[in-house]
Amino acid sequence: MVPAGLLKSNTSDMIKFLKKLLSDEGKISQATGITEKTYFKNTQREIGFGQEIERNGDDTFFYKDGDTFSCSSIIAYDKKSDWGIVIMINQKNPDLIRELINTNYEQAIAE
Repeated sequence: MVPAGLLKSNTSDMIKFLKKLLSDEGKISQATGITEKTYFKNTQREIGFGQEIERNGDDTFFYKDGDTFSCSSIIAYDKKSDWGIVIMINQKNPDLIRELINTNYEQAIAE
Protein backbone atom coordinates (compact mmCIF):
# COMPACT_ATOMS: atom_id res chain seq x y z
CA MET A 1 0.00 0.00 0.00
CA VAL A 2 1.18 3.52 -0.72
CA PRO A 3 -0.04 6.88 0.56
CA ALA A 4 -2.04 9.29 -1.58
CA GLY A 5 0.15 10.84 -4.24
CA LEU A 6 2.93 8.41 -3.28
CA LEU A 7 4.17 10.93 -0.71
CA LYS A 8 5.42 9.61 2.57
CA SER A 9 6.07 11.76 5.60
CA ASN A 10 6.60 11.54 9.32
CA THR A 11 6.29 13.94 12.23
CA SER A 12 9.88 15.14 11.81
CA ASP A 13 9.26 16.03 8.15
CA MET A 14 6.06 17.84 9.01
CA ILE A 15 7.75 19.87 11.77
CA LYS A 16 10.53 20.92 9.38
CA PHE A 17 7.92 22.00 6.84
CA LEU A 18 5.96 23.86 9.54
CA LYS A 19 9.08 25.75 10.66
CA LYS A 20 9.68 26.81 7.05
CA LEU A 21 6.07 28.01 6.76
CA LEU A 22 6.40 30.11 9.92
CA SER A 23 9.75 31.65 9.02
CA ASP A 24 10.09 34.78 6.92
CA GLU A 25 12.90 33.25 4.88
CA GLY A 26 13.07 31.02 1.83
CA LYS A 27 10.85 30.13 -1.08
CA ILE A 28 8.43 27.99 0.92
CA SER A 29 7.61 30.83 3.29
CA GLN A 30 7.24 33.28 0.39
CA ALA A 31 4.93 30.90 -1.47
CA THR A 32 2.51 30.73 1.44
CA GLY A 33 1.27 34.19 0.45
CA ILE A 34 -0.32 32.57 -2.59
CA THR A 35 -1.88 29.72 -0.61
CA GLU A 36 -3.28 32.06 2.05
CA LYS A 37 -5.45 34.04 -0.38
CA THR A 38 -9.13 33.12 -0.40
CA TYR A 39 -10.17 31.36 -3.62
CA PHE A 40 -13.53 30.01 -2.46
CA LYS A 41 -15.86 31.12 0.31
CA ASN A 42 -19.40 30.37 1.34
CA THR A 43 -21.20 30.43 4.67
CA GLN A 44 -19.53 27.20 5.83
CA ARG A 45 -16.02 27.15 4.32
CA GLU A 46 -13.18 29.35 3.22
CA ILE A 47 -10.50 27.77 1.08
CA GLY A 48 -7.17 29.09 -0.07
CA PHE A 49 -5.04 27.55 -2.79
CA GLY A 50 -4.59 24.07 -1.33
CA GLN A 51 -5.51 24.74 2.28
CA GLU A 52 -8.47 25.78 4.34
CA ILE A 53 -8.79 29.03 6.24
CA GLU A 54 -10.37 29.36 9.67
CA ARG A 55 -11.31 32.79 10.99
CA ASN A 56 -12.23 33.35 14.61
CA GLY A 57 -12.70 37.08 15.24
CA ASP A 58 -9.33 38.72 14.57
CA ASP A 59 -7.52 35.38 14.60
CA THR A 60 -6.94 33.49 11.35
CA PHE A 61 -5.20 30.17 10.91
CA PHE A 62 -4.55 27.96 7.92
CA TYR A 63 -4.69 24.19 7.82
CA LYS A 64 -4.52 21.13 5.62
CA ASP A 65 -5.81 17.76 6.70
CA GLY A 66 -5.74 14.41 5.03
CA ASP A 67 -6.42 10.72 5.31
CA THR A 68 -4.39 7.89 3.82
CA PHE A 69 -5.71 4.34 4.15
CA SER A 70 -5.53 3.88 7.93
CA CYS A 71 -4.05 7.22 9.05
CA SER A 72 -5.17 10.83 9.46
CA SER A 73 -3.14 14.01 9.81
CA ILE A 74 -3.40 17.77 9.98
CA ILE A 75 -0.97 20.68 9.85
CA ALA A 76 -2.18 24.08 11.03
CA TYR A 77 -0.41 27.40 11.56
CA ASP A 78 -0.79 31.11 12.13
CA LYS A 79 2.17 33.26 11.10
CA LYS A 80 0.80 36.36 12.82
CA SER A 81 0.66 34.64 16.22
CA ASP A 82 3.70 32.44 15.45
CA TRP A 83 2.25 29.04 16.28
CA GLY A 84 1.80 25.77 14.46
CA ILE A 85 0.43 22.31 15.16
CA VAL A 86 1.04 18.93 13.54
CA ILE A 87 -1.21 16.04 14.52
CA MET A 88 -0.83 12.54 13.11
CA ILE A 89 -2.89 9.56 14.28
CA ASN A 90 -2.72 5.93 13.24
CA GLN A 91 -6.39 5.58 12.40
CA LYS A 92 -8.53 7.04 9.67
CA ASN A 93 -10.70 9.37 11.70
CA PRO A 94 -11.22 12.89 10.30
CA ASP A 95 -13.68 13.73 13.10
CA LEU A 96 -11.05 13.01 15.75
CA ILE A 97 -8.48 15.11 13.87
CA ARG A 98 -10.89 18.07 13.77
CA GLU A 99 -11.68 17.65 17.47
CA LEU A 100 -7.96 17.57 18.31
CA ILE A 101 -7.19 20.66 16.25
CA ASN A 102 -10.07 22.58 17.82
CA THR A 103 -8.93 21.64 21.34
CA ASN A 104 -5.29 22.48 20.64
CA TYR A 105 -6.22 25.72 18.87
CA GLU A 106 -8.07 26.90 21.96
CA GLN A 107 -4.96 26.21 24.06
CA ALA A 108 -2.64 27.88 21.51
CA ILE A 109 -4.55 31.17 21.49
CA ALA A 110 -5.08 31.13 25.26
CA GLU A 111 -1.34 31.45 25.92
